[in-house]
Amino acid sequence: MTNLVVHPPNVVSDNDPVGFHLGDRGSDRGSGYWKTNTILRHCDKLFATWQSYDPNANKYDVWVGTNQLGTSIWLNRVKLLIPSGYNAMDDHGGASIIADSSGFLHLFYGPHHAPMLEAISTNPWDASAFASPQIIPTAPWLKTTYSSVVLDNVGTLHFLYRGRSSNDEWRMIYQRGATNITGMTTWQQPLVLASTANGNSDTTGYSLYHETIAVGRKHILHVAYQLYKQTIGAARSWGYLRSNNGGATWQDANGLVVSLPIDNSPVNSSHLVESSTMMDVRVCNIAVDLNGDPWISVLYLAHPSKPKLGGYDTKLWHLNAGKWSVISLSPFISSFGSSWRVAGATITFDAQGVLYVAAERVDMNDPTPDSWWAGKSKEVIVLMSTDMGQTFQVYPVSPVDPARPHWLANIERPTTTAPIPVPSLLYTDGPLNPTLVNQTTDIVFVSFYKY
Repeated sequence: MTNLVVHPPNVVSDNDPVGFHLGDRGSDRGSGYWKTNTILRHCDKLFATWQSYDPNANKYDVWVGTNQLGTSIWLNRVKLLIPSGYNAMDDHGGASIIADSSGFLHLFYGPHHAPMLEAISTNPWDASAFASPQIIPTAPWLKTTYSSVVLDNVGTLHFLYRGRSSNDEWRMIYQRGATNITGMTTWQQPLVLASTANGNSDTTGYSLYHETIAVGRKHILHVAYQLYKQTIGAARSWGYLRSNNGGATWQDANGLVVSLPIDNSPVNSSHLVESSTMMDVRVCNIAVDLNGDPWISVLYLAHPSKPKLGGYDTKLWHLNAGKWSVISLSPFISSFGSSWRVAGATITFDAQGVLYVAAERVDMNDPTPDSWWAGKSKEVIVLMSTDMGQTFQVYPVSPVDPARPHWLANIERPTTTAPIPVPSLLYTDGPLNPTLVNQTTDIVFVSFYKY
């Protein structure tokens, strides 16, 4: 039988031990968003990126640290630069991290609705120093937020983000980048993959896609997203796209080449995976198993017309031979009590094909508004499956504290076609608003050992 050992958690955002909230300097979303790959490893080193918050200066910063694998030692913590005259960072500014074919580290970050920054390490596989960050040419989508990125077998960066134009159009944007031997990136023109518009109507206003990308065998690109529109107040549908030719053309789950962008119009309904007027979903992340098949973690919220206890679950969708199957995760945590659900989870596979789910369990009796997001009852657990999701072993991760949410569990995932060994994760220990009196936040790192 395969087992997992959860190593003692340690704080990366300051020098306080876990559970001692003294000089905490973590952002309230400091472990990143579910779609954002924040951990990268190479040989005996692991690189992780997070966000800090200084309440005295009311200032957010993005950091990258280097961990000596097999120890709890962080060799260095480096703060990424913000260009002079650039927008002030906020709690949406966490970075994605990846290495190019030459080993130079690239971090993509920036606050809510601002140009996307790219910081490149001055030496390969070395997070101790970075060149001055450059603004990625994303026009006309100059107001960007969030990021997810992978590298294919020919060394091309494939980058997803949300872009907003000067006309208040909010779109899911894809962009390719080619790096040279010094790490500098040349970016192609951005391409709109998805839109919450309904054809030629309802084309403007706040939208949220939770865009997430993975790369599988034969450098096939896999993308998952939701179509959340503020005027509706929900995401009634979500979709999947793949590209077999490096992002030149895109197909739906049935292998049909689609005309971009995919939107909410009836002509595109067949290209979506799931759609319902009674549904509100958030896509968490996408991962690819050793067979090259995509898995997508999707969070389901209670419909406004349903009782609170009727909602919240996270399901894993798996595409194999053109057919979807689905696994509900909440039944696997019944040992915690009948009122507990899984509200958000990031997933990954290791080099032996073991499936890991970094799940956030929440008590449905939690009085926190929008408890699915940052409920104070939230705790991080890991579900591990050696049989492709038929059964799961459950391992507690965060130390239980009923007064503090432990959330935004962000598990390590491959950023190339090469699988990873046993993953690690980051999570946020603390409330959604650390500026409140006596409220502080930690960013916590946890590694695992499989035997």
